[in-house]
Amino acid sequence: MDVRVERVPDPGPGEDHGAVVAVRLAGICGSDLRTLRTRRTAQRPGHEFVGDVVAVGAGVGRWRPGSRVFGSALVGCGRCAHCRASDPLRCHDGSRVLGEGPDLPGAQADYVYVPAADRSLHAQGTFSDATALLLTDALPTGWAGAERLDVGPADDVLVVGLGPVGLCAVAVCSMRGARRIFVADPDGERRRSAERLGAEPLDPLLPVPEQIREHTGGGAHCVFDAVGDRESVAEAIRSAAVGGRVALLGMAVAADTPVPLRRVGAYGLTLHGVICAPSAIWPGLVPEVTAGRFDLDPIVAAPRPLRDARHAYDDALAAIGGAKFPLRP
Repeated sequence: MDVRVERVPDPGPGEDHGAVVAVRLAGICGSDLRTLRTRRTAQRPGHEFVGDVVAVGAGVGRWRPGSRVFGSALVGCGRCAHCRASDPLRCHDGSRVLGEGPDLPGAQADYVYVPAADRSLHAQGTFSDATALLLTDALPTGWAGAERLDVGPADDVLVVGLGPVGLCAVAVCSMRGARRIFVADPDGERRRSAERLGAEPLDPLLPVPEQIREHTGGGAHCVFDAVGDRESVAEAIRSAAVGGRVALLGMAVAADTPVPLRRVGAYGLTLHGVICAPSAIWPGLVPEVTAGRFDLDPIVAAPRPLRDARHAYDDALAAIGGAKFPLRP
């Protein structure tokens, strides 16, 4: 597949509980890149967005035209018990990701339709567009991973893969006071970004597990894999200490990725799959971001015009730096 910018009809507010948002900034996610590599059918991608509400359905109570908002990458029906508890990942009707399929076009566009708007959007407040963009997906994923692993001051941490989600995991672990944070990535610019967030880069020319054991005296207590291929998953598991915790972040892990279960059993490791509904994470995360407890500057690049989406995708596919590549309509 290739990347094209085309004219399409503007969306309407649809169901009573939906809203239309004029997009100010949309992110390119790693899952968008995998879609570009693997799918044969056309798709209108984009599940990370910041913008202004321009139209609402009759059943929307929280938002009016002009409301400045950012959105959840994952949405549900908005009516079931799980959605009412702000956890659409467990929606009775099935959760959906914006831009994943023809019935819910994504936000890399001038306008995006958002179902269940009262539960799928959050007020932008004083956040910059760049900070708000990270709150739509990448930062909640890093936060959820750190919570699952219960990262704290006694822990040595390893993050494998320094795209935006990996860098967000570094930022969250730093905020939680991890004793040491090691990072592994072949790209020098990504390693430098992680250093700015308080991490210690490993030598990309030497085996990661051996370096971690040397630095920690036995392995990392908490390991994050933010790549998801055969090599990175095995590397993450081999780098964990006895009794260690390993998080497989987001939707990076391919369906056919093998897991070295003998190592998991022999070392008593705990593996956590981490896919989260950002709206379920916002109540704990947003106050910390508001309080300025994160350094997020190294994670978002300068916006590119939407009309230049092809070049932005080319840079993202080439893994130039670890930054999130935003598109501005």
